[in-house]
Amino acid sequence: MDAAPSTRPQVRITDADREYIVAFEGLMREPHPDTWFVPLIDEAHGKAVAEQMRELVLDIRRLSYANAAAWKCLVYWVKKMQQDRRARYRLRVLCEEAHSWQHVGMPALRVFAGDRLVIEVYANGRLSAGNPGA
Repeated sequence: MDAAPSTRPQVRITDADREYIVAFEGLMREPHPDTWFVPLIDEAHGKAVAEQMRELVLDIRRLSYANAAAWKCLVYWVKKMQQDRRARYRLRVLCEEAHSWQHVGMPALRVFAGDRLVIEVYANGRLSAGNPGA
């Protein structure tokens, strides 16, 4: 019998020379990703505030699916950015055009984040011509 596919994505954090990137790969189907995702958000947010970063990058191009619980975590992040007067950074989200779930969620997330959110859509590794981003 094959093992069930993991419902928790791989997470890679790149923290070098005032560039902070959180990259996800795989699936996010677990019912309570907030148990590990919210502390990750809090850590990234704290670092951005402490170091007065202008931008953090969330790369979800290799995240093939995320459920509603994951979206709630992203809403938490943008609300945290807005409510913390010390936070001056933008969240740049790198999306993949081939993942239809991202088409649905990103416009809704933009409602919460306004100009604090930059969305870049990629197709086959290249920035899409019709990119709504910056």
